[in-house]
Amino acid sequence: MRSIFFNPRRLRPGWRLLLFIALLFVLMEVFTLPVSLLWPELAEPALSATDTRALLLDGYFLLPLLLASWLMARYIDRRPFASLGLNPRKPWAKEFLTGAGLGLAMGAAYLGASALLGGVSLRLGSTSTRELALLILGFLLAAGFEETLFHGYGFQTLIEGLGAYPALFLISVFFSLAHRSNPGISLVGLINIGLAGLLLALGYLRTRALGLPIGIHFAWNLFQIVFSLPVSGLAFASGPLRAELRGDPLLTGGGFGPEGGLIATAVFAGAVAFLALSRQIRPSPLSEALWKEHLHPPSSRGLEL
Repeated sequence: MRSIFFNPRRLRPGWRLLLFIALLFVLMEVFTLPVSLLWPELAEPALSATDTRALLLDGYFLLPLLLASWLMARYIDRRPFASLGLNPRKPWAKEFLTGAGLGLAMGAAYLGASALLGGVSLRLGSTSTRELALLILGFLLAAGFEETLFHGYGFQTLIEGLGAYPALFLISVFFSLAHRSNPGISLVGLINIGLAGLLLALGYLRTRALGLPIGIHFAWNLFQIVFSLPVSGLAFASGPLRAELRGDPLLTGGGFGPEGGLIATAVFAGAVAFLALSRQIRPSPLSEALWKEHLHPPSSRGLEL
């Protein structure tokens, strides 16, 4: 009977994943209660360029996510918090900046291809410094929240249970489906968001840390904010520049934003290939040591769920 619940090291990954989901659900409900009481209009959180409280909600709900991850790592897995890929030491900051550089390069590639295939006109936007600062803060918090949610403890537990490549595919599908209710979503949009999920999950696997995927996620969204483009179908306040794309919406994404078009498909696929083949992007010695000591992907003999 014990073998159903435990492998030779600890509780089996499948049970740990279920326990994590249940714990996260409870903590989210607990943290939602004061928000509902103090600000009932924010009971369904949404980012806003003009409401600081709404922008800070992503950071606020990052707290129960980090708490659930820490509790599982510390008391169930018996491993340090740093092994979750959130080690605040120097390599993490370098990886974040590397990811941010890649995200901005992806934005530049998208804009350049849009200009070649249909034309782009730029004019100044109407955003204020305060609005822009709030948007940047909000999307930085959102990137941290989503990457910790999708590529933190849960993803790492899937890797231990299924192996890296099956977990990579599965979490990318989940990442895409999590956006299926966004306004104007299309089949191309779902595929592109799945490719983005694949890119971000691969960023974790190549570095064994979350700095790189958080940087990519944040910088890609920052590019869309700066040029006043919709982000996954959501239109935010005007950025410092307004890009008007004159190409075919099937290519540019139209009202859904870049992620709804075939240009983004090529950009995301190219970024995935770059990460997969790059010899420069690799784990820091500390991240690699934590991975080898505390994460145990299954051998070729089979799964361990």
